[in-house]
Amino acid sequence: MIDTAQTQTQGPGQDPAQDRVLRIGLLGAARITPRAIIVPSALHGDIDLMAVAARDRAKAEAFAEEHGVLTVADGYEALVTHPEVDLVYNALPPSSHAHWCIKAMEAGKDVLCEKPFAMTADEAQAMVATARRTGKRVIEAFHYRYHPMFSMLMALVASGRLGALEHISASLGSPISENPRELRRIKALGGGVLMDMGCYTMHWCRTLTGHEPSNIAAEAHISGEVDDALGAEFMCGNVACAMTVRMDPDVDRGSELLIEGNEGRILVRNPLAPDRGNSYLLETLTGSEEGEINGPTTMECQLMAVKRALYEGTPLPTEGADSINNMRALDQVRAAANLC
Repeated sequence: MIDTAQTQTQGPGQDPAQDRVLRIGLLGAARITPRAIIVPSALHGDIDLMAVAARDRAKAEAFAEEHGVLTVADGYEALVTHPEVDLVYNALPPSSHAHWCIKAMEAGKDVLCEKPFAMTADEAQAMVATARRTGKRVIEAFHYRYHPMFSMLMALVASGRLGALEHISASLGSPISENPRELRRIKALGGGVLMDMGCYTMHWCRTLTGHEPSNIAAEAHISGEVDDALGAEFMCGNVACAMTVRMDPDVDRGSELLIEGNEGRILVRNPLAPDRGNSYLLETLTGSEEGEINGPTTMECQLMAVKRALYEGTPLPTEGADSINNMRALDQVRAAANLC
């Protein structure tokens, strides 16, 4: 059986940062913010939602009232320089990630930045360089990485039960509105399925293999001004990887991850958001098993990991060189698919 004991997240009584309050400022009144920050914060008494800022102040005021945010900042600049904010959550479109993450770190704030980290690897390098120069943190919000499900997969691969890895197949689909005002349909804002969903599937492959992609071949379908479906094949070390991402209206919502070695394989349903239902089928030389991995939401796991890391000064797997390398990989897929 899969040993899930080592993959469980720490409970409130085990959290070494439990008695320290983390004060968060919300950059943008985005749709993802309640699930990413508001809801998990409400489960813990050591997180304060200090301020929110949006382009439309009325929208920020309505957001603050609905979600119990203490104040409304008078614009993005006021939010990132707010004297009572420790951590800025940047949920703006990708085109605004680099500028405002850098501004926040220069103002002495740590940052949890939504994915994709930046528009390009060059922007990502500038963000990480600012973190190193200021001594602050900029962490990419790959929430799945902090859930017991992915911890189990990492432990399984490391254990050798699958043998030497040979192949990984990753797929992710979610129908996205074709309204031209939808930000994921606007190229200049960082839209397109490669940026929105391909950042995840590429990260799965890179993380599980510990290698960067090479020999990339990719093909994309264009709808309007962005890619709405994309397939890519590449090597991560000696592992052949394939990823498929879709946001066209006809796609079924869901994600799958197949990891194959020369002695076994595991198929996982919903590695992206396992708290919304998941399953796995493991087949090895000694037999097979089916099951699921329980745990908190991926967003709660992420927020608690970030809080502990900030107070303990410990590194996280979704910051620094990892963020640069993931953006570089996306740049390479973009070029291979002629999306530049």
